[in-house]
Amino acid sequence: MRCLLIWLWLLGIGHAQNWESQLSPYEQQNLKKNRAWISERQGKGEARARVAVMAGAGVWNFGARCLVAALERSGTACQVLDPGDLPPLERFSALILPGGYAPVECYGMGWSGCLKVADFTNKGGHVLGICAGGYLVSRTVRYQSINYPYPLALFDGTAEGPVAGLPVYPNYGPVQISLTPAGRDSGLTGLEKRTLLYGSGPRFVGGTGVTVLMTYPDGTAAAISRPYGKGKVVAMGAHLECPPDLNENSEPPAGCEKYLLKLLDI
Repeated sequence: MRCLLIWLWLLGIGHAQNWESQLSPYEQQNLKKNRAWISERQGKGEARARVAVMAGAGVWNFGARCLVAALERSGTACQVLDPGDLPPLERFSALILPGGYAPVECYGMGWSGCLKVADFTNKGGHVLGICAGGYLVSRTVRYQSINYPYPLALFDGTAEGPVAGLPVYPNYGPVQISLTPAGRDSGLTGLEKRTLLYGSGPRFVGGTGVTVLMTYPDGTAAAISRPYGKGKVVAMGAHLECPPDLNENSEPPAGCEKYLLKLLDI
């Protein structure tokens, strides 16, 4: 609980009932888009959804839409959820925490949401955190050399960013990753030939039971996996689901769903 209270203080919005009005105009508009999208999708294949995708406060609407479009292109049904009002997660095989702005994602999920996600993972669920989602699943975030505690802590190490020499948000740019032997064994061969999108995502330092799947050009960990209870968490700092040119009229990169399914391990 202490970690969450620290974040509420850092966000400057405490326990205010009108916390949404204190978000930046961009975050308010983004949240509005996410809620409209959730409403539009209600009743569309939810009963057979295998993957839940968070799309509430702080979640980058375009990135989340790319994830769902790519997975459903593969025939994998998804349900888009507001993290502030999570249903029981047990019927899903996997959960994705997309990119966006991690402090607001954390606040939007709240303490009860964190407990539900941790319980889901502990009982055998698989969780994938991408960019801001990679920060969100980590016990400690070190951003621009300042440490912040996070409450979810599925990864018990540190998510550190931005990576030196790569674009800093609000800028985005290309990055080429390398696969470790474990990454190749996980079925990710070919991903290193693709251009991924980077904008202030983390590298992953320390932790226990960690397997490094990908590395950045400087050799630091760009994606990791580790067991959590009966489940598993995977965290990565770059986006493979978005078109590298960020053209919102473009489809997700061809074939990226194959790699998403391998990372989700479903």
